[in-house]
Amino acid sequence: MSLLGACLLVLGGLLVVANLAWSALAVTAHRLREGRLPDRLPLGIPLLGTACLLLGWTTCPLPAPLGLGVALLALLDSGGPLALLADALLYRRRTAGGAGHAAPARLAQGRAGRRPAGRTG
Repeated sequence: MSLLGACLLVLGGLLVVANLAWSALAVTAHRLREGRLPDRLPLGIPLLGTACLLLGWTTCPLPAPLGLGVALLALLDSGGPLALLADALLYRRRTAGGAGHAAPARLAQGRAGRRPAGRTG
């Protein structure tokens, strides 16, 4: 086990745990304050924890159960690529369900009562 790999694994693990704790605290605080979930997921430090974990995993040979634990931590990182993708998809779904589908109907209603542009009287 190389020293650099072990340091990267420890640093990556600490960053992932800090990201998860920050995200859970932020969601809980927003829910208590506003009474609903936030529109966007609070994300941790983007990709830093995941990068440290994966670099540490590649530079230091680990037994299979520990390697599986590192992979699971990298997947659960709230600043990792999976969390960024989930946030983007959830935000798109929330905004499309609200104003995104209603806007074309409102535009059609607004045009129906008006005369076409360029014509007079």
